[in-house]
Amino acid sequence: MRMNRIQAVLFDADGVVQRSAPAWRDALAALCPDPASAEAFCNAVLAAERPCLAGVGDFRCALAEVLETFGCASDVEEALRVWTLIDPVDDVLAAVRRLRARGLITALATNQQSYRAAYMSERLGYRSAFDHLFYSCDLGEAKPSAGFFRSVLTRLALPPSAVLFLDDHPDNVAAARQVGICAEQFHADQGAGALWSLLAARGVPPD
Repeated sequence: MRMNRIQAVLFDADGVVQRSAPAWRDALAALCPDPASAEAFCNAVLAAERPCLAGVGDFRCALAEVLETFGCASDVEEALRVWTLIDPVDDVLAAVRRLRARGLITALATNQQSYRAAYMSERLGYRSAFDHLFYSCDLGEAKPSAGFFRSVLTRLALPPSAVLFLDDHPDNVAAARQVGICAEQFHADQGAGALWSLLAARGVPPD
């Protein structure tokens, strides 16, 4: 039986189309007034963010509680700016534009809380860069949940074999494959050449 050709390419965000700025973790730790508690503070913030990735709770409120617990002088707005320390990967986004110009559907498929998702959509221009933005906070499930990928397929109205998903985390790649999506591991550090080689191997050549 002939497989469906690839009609849509899904890109993970962090590690694929963007990188967190190198200093983001230091910037987060610097919010804690006690250097000896900085690591515990960072872990507490990330733990507070986790349910928000699946759309449960408001990250702004969760972050405010952590700041208060650790006696931080910074207000929530200042702390939230740490989540905007993002560097888009230009050559990967250039590949997205080429794919769209050839008529393929392109989409972002990423775990994000609503504050960061809004920043990426509007300030980084992803709303116009991609055909679809699939944020975990909107879908109500986060990768590597199979439900995340099933929700994406429902919205695309495509069979799994017509969809290619690229992610830097092997657990997410494995989860996508379990629902029938063509999935490959890719990290932005591999460069545009490796990206196009991977796409070509899946029947999506550069031109």
